[in-house]
Formats: sequence, structure tokens, C-alpha cells
Amino acid sequence: MVTVVCLTMLNVQDDREAMLLYSFKASLSLIQNRKFRRTVHESLVKLYNELGVPDLIGICQVLLSLLSVTTL
Repeated sequence: MVTVVCLTMLNVQDDREAMLLYSFKASLSLIQNRKFRRTVHESLVKLYNELGVPDLIGICQVLLSLLSVTTL
């Protein structure tokens, strides 16, 4: 469901990398539910990988946010 919404937004937007970055930053500050935020971040990683040239820095930022404090 989240992936479908993100894909719909990205198809309208010309600059996909900027939209993904905005989505990531917005999810950090606006989404309070950890489970839902995790789902959004997992979807963002998939979308970053689907770019013509994957944004590796963006992928790393999202993956770092998925780490829990207990694993550090």
C-alpha cells in the first residue's frame, strides 16, 4: 500500500531523487508510529533501488534509520 502511494507520487514528480529525499525527511519528523515508519523506510529503499542509477547515499541514510538502538 505504501509503495503504491509512493510510486503514484513519484510518477507525477520529475525529480525522483528529490522526492525520495523529501519523503525520507518528512517520515522522520511526521510519522510517530515506529512500525509504520519502518514500513515507509523499507518501501523507500525499494524505490531508491529502482532508480536508473541508485542513490547509494540515500539508501544508506534510510538503512541507518532502520537500525534499532539495541543493535548498536
